[in-house]
Amino acid sequence: MRKVWKRTAGHSLMGALGGLSYGALEVFCRGYTHISMVLTGGICFLTLWQLSKSRRNIVWLSILGGAVISVAELVAGCIVNLWMHLNIWDYSQEELHFCGQICPRFFLLWCLLSFGVIGVCRYGRRFWSNYCYTNSH
Repeated sequence: MRKVWKRTAGHSLMGALGGLSYGALEVFCRGYTHISMVLTGGICFLTLWQLSKSRRNIVWLSILGGAVISVAELVAGCIVNLWMHLNIWDYSQEELHFCGQICPRFFLLWCLLSFGVIGVCRYGRRFWSNYCYTNSH
């Protein structure tokens, strides 16, 4: 039971860190954010954290990460923009957009973001295991 609690607490902390980081990035770039983007960012960060465990090529993982983020953005957009009419974002002016919620330009941006996040996660995981984690008990 302790192991499950520890894992849940760790995932919650990582999700909060990722969500708040994405929210801060969005405020820096756009001047504002929305709680739905903080939640979506946290879920996406947890997914990228899990992808970073793979030994596959980081370029491939970044493309996969961009796709995962785009799907999360589509789901969140359908809920908050189309269903709830909160109009958090609108990509309808972008070329090849899908329902104004996702577009190729932002998919490429998410791939670049994924590359950086996966790289930092890999480094963080190595740092954590080398310097912070001990197997003394």
